[in-house]
Amino acid sequence: ARLQDRRRIYREMSGVRNEFQRALTEPPPTGARAAAWWPLVVAVERIVDATTAARVRVNHGAEAPRAEEVATVIADLRALAEGVRKARTPTQLHPAALPPGDEGSVLAPVRHELAAARAIATDEH
Repeated sequence: ARLQDRRRIYREMSGVRNEFQRALTEPPPTGARAAAWWPLVVAVERIVDATTAARVRVNHGAEAPRAEEVATVIADLRALAEGVRKARTPTQLHPAALPPGDEGSVLAPVRHELAAARAIATDEH
């Protein structure tokens, strides 16, 4: 089931990427809007890749993350998704910062990618 979910997510991300690449060629305002969101699309792809890598590491013997850390990352992802649904531009998302986590955790790269997405959303890049 996880493999099927992962494949579905990658297919959906590929579709999003294709639509954005098409939209980037459109005249304003469509092309300009797509250009504003493009860095966040790339950031989300990196979050998906980091999440997949974390699962692979756990499957190969790395220590699974604590439930609290997983819950924090899930909450941040949901908040980011909710903001994307409501905002007209990435800088309107106003995401809250994640609390610091264990840098030795398999989820540390996921948290780093979430921080990068938050930086895009808050125009700190």
